[in-house]
Amino acid sequence: VEDVEKIIDVVWSDTHHNSSQRDTQKIPHIDFATSIRKSFVNRIATELSNNSNIEVENYANNLLLWASTEGNANIVRRLIDRNTHLDINIANCDKMTPLALASMNGHLEVVRLLVGAGAKIELPDRKGQTALHHSAKMGHSDVVEFLARSSDPNIRDRFKWTPLMTASSMDH
Repeated sequence: VEDVEKIIDVVWSDTHHNSSQRDTQKIPHIDFATSIRKSFVNRIATELSNNSNIEVENYANNLLLWASTEGNANIVRRLIDRNTHLDINIANCDKMTPLALASMNGHLEVVRLLVGAGAKIELPDRKGQTALHHSAKMGHSDVVEFLARSSDPNIRDRFKWTPLMTASSMDH
């Protein structure tokens, strides 16, 4: 995680301060064998160490999905604070947004950051489930409570289930 934060710092400073030469000493060897974004992170590290000209905008959205899933509030905060081209509602192949991923995994601090940055709370995934459905399904009551203040608690997914029905089906 510290390696990704260093990558963000290096990419940010290079693309927004017009540095002509990268400081590759800042980037240690990256080994995220268990990371869902291993190939992505390795690609960034390779491009940086090869002095390739890459822009943070090309990677920020994927980093946001990864950091939201992992619950890394520091990276999410940095991306929100530093990137004007960030798509806060970017979706993965299942149409799950960073907010849905953070909610599903119970990362309340990340959920708060994303909502504060304008994430759409009721944006559905492929199954029509919202972030509220995901947090309810997984039993993350703190996230459910936070999201329920700003969204319709009776919203239905593609199967006509509300978040409460989803939670009940999982014995929550």
